Amino acid sequence: MMKPKDIFALCTALLLVMLSHSSGLAQSQFRIVFLAEIGQDSTQAWSIKTDGTDLQQVTDTIRELQERNASGIACSPDSTQVAFTANGLYISNLEGSNVRLVNREGLYDWVDWSPQGGKLAFIGSLIRDGDSMGELYTINTDGSDLLRVTTNSTADYHPSWSANEQSIAYWYYENGNTGIAVVNADGSNPIRITSMTDAIGSDASPSWSPNGDWIAFSRKSNGTYHLYKIRPDGSDLTQITRGDADDMLPQWSPDAQLLSFSSRRNGDNRQIYTVKPDGTALQQITNRPEDLFNACWLTESSVPPPTPASATATPPSSEPDGAADQRDG
Repeated sequence: MMKPKDIFALCTALLLVMLSHSSGLAQSQFRIVFLAEIGQDSTQAWSIKTDGTDLQQVTDTIRELQERNASGIACSPDSTQVAFTANGLYISNLEGSNVRLVNREGLYDWVDWSPQGGKLAFIGSLIRDGDSMGELYTINTDGSDLLRVTTNSTADYHPSWSANEQSIAYWYYENGNTGIAVVNADGSNPIRITSMTDAIGSDASPSWSPNGDWIAFSRKSNGTYHLYKIRPDGSDLTQITRGDADDMLPQWSPDAQLLSFSSRRNGDNRQIYTVKPDGTALQQITNRPEDLFNACWLTESSVPPPTPASATATPPSSEPDGAADQRDG
């Protein structure tokens, strides 16, 4: 018969095994999708598990994405589709089927999918509005109900929906001032929650947390970008990452437990990293010989079987152009 202390030791060991297994599930339940530019002529999207394993080329058959040099990508909330901007705004299934044009009336950059799945927010310079600066728009995923959200003299970039879909965060640039702003989804009540001048630095690339508590973004100070987070009302500004390398393009995981970002922390080429919102557990996820950028997240259980990465397929060899370095991720 086992002694009480032996029973306790056995139970403790079993508990540790269960906790370890649970942690492993939490680590592997998500995939990160990132864009990879192939030369100057095409773009591919790849995905990888958050433990750095199982690299997959998930959109290699989407010719519109590859041949039209996509500059932005967003994952649908149900993890079955991607939206991307190129010479238009498109949606496709992950495996490359059912590519459809949502809108093509001008130039497009950056896109974000609403949490409930019915709308896209994007930055556009649309011929119909005679705008060359780039403004924030929303549109239903079926192409209906196009709405211009911002109407101003600033150049706007990188929209990110709030959890309740009532507001959108974006990055603005106006007369040497740059920062993060929040506006109601109907265009009312725009509020600038950060502001920097070129002489000091710049704020860019907001990402609203899935629980609505924080907006993560990149701040350039003393020549280097680091990740920060701030409350939607502009309070509690907190630095997340530190170091000598630029950390850019933060994106929250669906459970708000991690942020992905792009950085040159370990070489000349930007790779995908993750970090907890408190700045701990920083981890390099990819290790490719090319620049990678503009990530979004998928829930593993919803992802259809992707196309395996072949030995001859390679992500990008050059850095994409973009405003204030941020699209370079």
